[in-house]
Parts: sequence; C-alpha cells; structure tokens
Amino acid sequence: MKISWITLRVKNLEASKKFYGELLGMEQSRAFETPDGRQFAFFTDGNGMELELIGGGPCKVKEKGLANPQVSFGFQTDAYESILETAKKAGLNVNGPTVLGGHLECFFVEDPDGFSVQVMKA
Repeated sequence: MKISWITLRVKNLEASKKFYGELLGMEQSRAFETPDGRQFAFFTDGNGMELELIGGGPCKVKEKGLANPQVSFGFQTDAYESILETAKKAGLNVNGPTVLGGHLECFFVEDPDGFSVQVMKA
C-alpha cells in the first residue's frame, strides 16, 4: 500500500499553484473545474504521489495562518539550497534551516494557506 495523493483545500488556487509548482518544482499533471465552480489542480512529485489542490466553489477555507497546525508534510529534494534561497527572497515564512536527529538537514516554509511544508535535503 502507498499514499496516492494528499488533498488541500486552498483559498487562492493560483497562489498555491505557484508555490507548489514554481517554488517546490512539482509538475502540474492535470486540472479541471466542476459545474459548481470548484477548481482542481494535481501536482506530481515524480515518484507517483500527487498533491490535489481544490479552490473555489462551496468549500470554505480559513484565513491564512489558521490552517491546522497539526498537519505538515515534507519533500526531499536535490534543489534544497535553491528552494531555501528563493523562499527567503520571496519573504515567505521560513523556519530554519536546522538539523534533526543529527543528520537530517531541513527547513519549514508556510504555503499560501498556512500549511507547514518541510523541505529536506536529499
């Protein structure tokens, strides 16, 4: 068994697409809109897992910074330094870098909806 996708309901789909696509380097694999106005965008990590972003329509999203603080997910990447530098230059809320467990170099960055995203050095 493996995790196939994670779904995030987002307030601003375009801002989230930019964050996950341009900053983190994920590739948008597909997108569509439903008759009730919900917009879906799927991003892949290149390893078979997808991130599903849902914006618009009847779903309600809390204000930025109020996303569930118990939800966090991480990416391991060879582009670690580049992503860290770009996130800082963009003025995003970055925590770290730090070393966890004596060997795992990482930092945390908030996405446009306040979700905590851990970026780990490959």
